[in-house]
Order: sequence, then structure tokens, then C-alpha cells
Amino acid sequence: MSAGLDVVRPRRGAFWVTDAAGERVSQAYGDRARAEAALARLQRAAQQQDRTCITCRRSFRSDGPHNRMCQRCRASVADDPLAPYRVLTEGRG
Repeated sequence: MSAGLDVVRPRRGAFWVTDAAGERVSQAYGDRARAEAALARLQRAAQQQDRTCITCRRSFRSDGPHNRMCQRCRASVADDPLAPYRVLTEGRG
């Protein structure tokens, strides 16, 4: 359980995700695995926020604190493994 979300199985065999107050925040699922997948999606969405790319300084929708580069900059780094070091020293000398 994270961010106050949990998978519950009330009567009638259905599963759904509830928040910390016990309020239902997802549709009903016929099996626990699908409800847990919905829980994971909701937890990822809760971590998303607008951040500034450490490379180009543009704002982008980040998946969490581990995600500090926008997709465009991440793709350019994949083509050039030394790119992050060049960007970090740019304009400092």
C-alpha cells in the first residue's frame, strides 16, 4: 500500500482500489491482478508532476523524482552517451 491507496475485496467477489478514507477510486475488477494493476497506475499518476528538465530547462510532465530529463533530451542522450557531461559544463567557462 502506498499513498493511502489499497486493493480491497468487498462482497460479491469484485476487487477495487480505495483511498485512505476507504472511498472507492476505481471501477470494479473481476480479479485481484487487474485491481492491483489499476492500483499501480494510480500510484504512478500520483507521483507525476511538472518538473524542469535538467538539460534543456523546459517544463515537462515527470513520472516521479527519478525522472528529471524530458523525452527529447533523453532520446538525444541515448544517441550520445557523453551528452550529459557536455550539457552540465556548458556555459561555465
